[in-house]
Amino acid sequence: MLSLELKISIQEYQKATARKKPNFFFSAFIYDILCTEFEYPNLGWKWSFPPPVPIYYSELWDTNYAPRFYDICQYFLGTIYFLVFKKEAPAFSPEATGLIGTMGDWYVGENFSYIRIWGSNIVCMLPIIVPNRLVLEEVAFQTVNDGVYRKLIGPKKKAWPKFPLNLGSLVIPTSTWAAVLGEQIDSLKLDFSSKRKHDPKGFLDSHFKQYHIKIAYVHEELPNDSIYQGVNTFSEFLARAKIKDGQAHILQYQKELKERI
Repeated sequence: MLSLELKISIQEYQKATARKKPNFFFSAFIYDILCTEFEYPNLGWKWSFPPPVPIYYSELWDTNYAPRFYDICQYFLGTIYFLVFKKEAPAFSPEATGLIGTMGDWYVGENFSYIRIWGSNIVCMLPIIVPNRLVLEEVAFQTVNDGVYRKLIGPKKKAWPKFPLNLGSLVIPTSTWAAVLGEQIDSLKLDFSSKRKHDPKGFLDSHFKQYHIKIAYVHEELPNDSIYQGVNTFSEFLARAKIKDGQAHILQYQKELKERI
């Protein structure tokens, strides 16, 4: 069942007198997913519900993996998820959408996804599957590195968002840490876009007025936001578009989604 290289690696690890960090194998990643999906009662494994499905390893964030990270998320993770679970993988985890929903919005297209934090001007084009670590990097970048956070620091101002920010077992403890984390997204060489201001619920405007902060930030409205915003998969986006205007408008919506960021 195991690949030969993985088998040899496990045997060497078991025989070693001094434990060292083993090599990363994509096949091990697949086996982890299989083990969390199936009970294997003969092995006596018990999983919480829903089972903890790992969607990345820390090794994927090492420098030698950074050039291929986009491809890993874009093609490898989604394919494996579909083969195992027989359904389209969500772009973001439930924990990720829970965090994003308190400070912004998320969008899913056919071959990309992206996050818009209220008050940010620059958006990264993210892969179709976005691990929690990458979500935190993008949130950190859009709040501290690019957003209104720095303008809200001062004795008479009220900083937003508040730290720490938690996402599952991951955490951004302080704004200083967020600034460092936000800079790491540069290593992935993602495409950037900066076309419009985003504050659809008027949260920042209310925040500024409440604390008498003189900052002008006016949301730039675009049509059909309800179709694009908050979907978990591209299939869900297609279903919304079809319900609203039928099949004829779907291609136009797909083109508009990529242009609107």
